[in-house]
Amino acid sequence: MSLEYTETEQDDGAIGLDPLYLQTLNLMQQGQWHEAAQALAVLEHHYPDYPELRQAQQILSLHLSAEQTWVEGPSGPTIPDLRAAGRRAASSLGSAATATTSTLGTPIVRALVLANVVVYLLLGTMLVFGEVTRLLH
Repeated sequence: MSLEYTETEQDDGAIGLDPLYLQTLNLMQQGQWHEAAQALAVLEHHYPDYPELRQAQQILSLHLSAEQTWVEGPSGPTIPDLRAAGRRAASSLGSAATATTSTLGTPIVRALVLANVVVYLLLGTMLVFGEVTRLLH
C-alpha cells in the first residue's frame, strides 16, 4: 500500500474526494485496521480537525482495541475458557430435567415464565372468542 501524498490531492480541502481517504475507508471495510491506521495518520496531517477523520479514528480505535483484547486476552476468562466452563456445567447437570428445575428456581425466571403463560392464555382466549363471534354472525 502506498501512502505517498501529493499536494494536488488537497486542492479544495474536500476530504471526501481525496483518493487516500477513499482508500482508508476501503481498508477499514476490509478489516485491514493497521493499514487503515497508517493511512489515517497521513490524512490527519493534511486535514487537521476534520469531523470525518475524527469519526473514522473513533471507529478504528474501537476495532483495534477489540482486536488487541482478543489477541492478548482480557484480564478475565477468555471465550474458550467460558465455552469449556459451559460444557463442564452442562455435563455435570446430568439431565435436562435437572437443568430445567435449577433454572426455574430463580425468582425472576419464574415470574417471566408466569407472565409468558398469562400472555399466551390471553391470546388464545381472544382467538377463540373471535372465532366464536365470527361463527355466530
